[in-house]
Amino acid sequence: MAMFPDSGVPPGDAKNSLPDVNTMDCDELWYSTSRCQPRFDPAAANAMLAEDMNLIMRGELVYDCLRLDHIERAVRYISQRGLTTGVTLTGGPFDYAGMMSPVLTRYNDYLTLIVIPVQRNQGAVRINIDGFGLVPLLRNDGRQLESDDLKAYIPSLISYWSGNWYHVGMVQSQVPIVIKGEVDIWIRTDGNDITGDGSANSPDKAFKTINGAWNRVGARYAATPLFTMNMRLGIPGTYAGSSLGPFGGRVTLRGDVTNPSGYRLSSIHTGNGVFCNLIPQGMSAFECFGLTFVRDVGPPYINHCIWGEMSTVDLHQCNFDSAVANGNSTYVQMGAGVFRTRNGDYYFDGNNLPIGALFRGKEGAVIFCGGNNDQTLPPPRFFFRNNPIQSAAWISTTLSVCTQISNGIHGSIINSNNSGVRYSVDRNSVLTALESDIPGSSTGAVATGGQFVNST
Repeated sequence: MAMFPDSGVPPGDAKNSLPDVNTMDCDELWYSTSRCQPRFDPAAANAMLAEDMNLIMRGELVYDCLRLDHIERAVRYISQRGLTTGVTLTGGPFDYAGMMSPVLTRYNDYLTLIVIPVQRNQGAVRINIDGFGLVPLLRNDGRQLESDDLKAYIPSLISYWSGNWYHVGMVQSQVPIVIKGEVDIWIRTDGNDITGDGSANSPDKAFKTINGAWNRVGARYAATPLFTMNMRLGIPGTYAGSSLGPFGGRVTLRGDVTNPSGYRLSSIHTGNGVFCNLIPQGMSAFECFGLTFVRDVGPPYINHCIWGEMSTVDLHQCNFDSAVANGNSTYVQMGAGVFRTRNGDYYFDGNNLPIGALFRGKEGAVIFCGGNNDQTLPPPRFFFRNNPIQSAAWISTTLSVCTQISNGIHGSIINSNNSGVRYSVDRNSVLTALESDIPGSSTGAVATGGQFVNST
């Protein structure tokens, strides 16, 4: 019945018919073109009118008896309004579901939808349309989406191909933001690296770790001379260390210069048996304010509080503390970069736990342990206390230049119960300092073109 006439004939007896169509609950009969007197079936004709009117009404048109283009316009209006491709995505923030009208028949290549998520994503995304199963949604470079690539109630165009959805066009994680001024990124010990975005100093907004913040935010902004990224530790506590870089702009890590001991950094494994509090790599301008770096990993591992490579690192009123004995550890090691202290107080507490070296510069590094005459802070003071030094307090090797200020108007050195060799300089490197001010109990050594300049 429906559009097929009860009085009809099989396809072979009717011109312009289809030989094999899919039907349900009716016979595939057509109007005969071989009879002398073809039969007309009003019910079938009415069904055709009903089918046409449903299409016209779905196109939100009122039938005008003076026009003959209603179906053509209805099809274009349905397409124009996105009624067959628009999908609201519920769920999230990782797995989403959507229902289409009409219901999807299958996932097929080239299927393209406009989706509206009701919740922003917080990482890799999968989408299930009409119960056909979860399918990954990838960026247009084939990588997983990152947090905030899908915005709540903001349309996204996605297309299906070969078992994956793809976001058509770039997403936020692919486009660095160019910004002037400063941006604060908050980190707290009670934050969350998955759900946090760093926008506020609160448990629900802050990141939990420095690494979590850097991995999410470090690539978000374009590095320019006019931009500073401030990573702020929101509450006192012990924070896991981090590997940062490369980055061409200014980055700061801030605790509290009035309470450095309240903001402590522990070591993380960087590979090959090395543990560090911070590893700046390729950082053009990295500054730390009011932090305590903790030497907390013992043998057989290597443990550096700061291990900088091809970076410029400045400290403002920071401390170093020792929790374990380790002859393979240093407070500061720099390779092919620059390390400087600024005005303020700096404590290097060994707690009578052996340490390999206090400072090591290698591969063309520059280490300056002094101040910058910042009038807002007193001249720098360096407190070296209870450090049993196993190698040498200062090691300058492989074309490196190291400087420790001497006691005077530009700052002061306060040594207390430090033992071991004061310095080792070799391979065409230089160390400048007043020997009596260098921590340790015995003179140092120079070799292979090294120079020790005993400043006055």
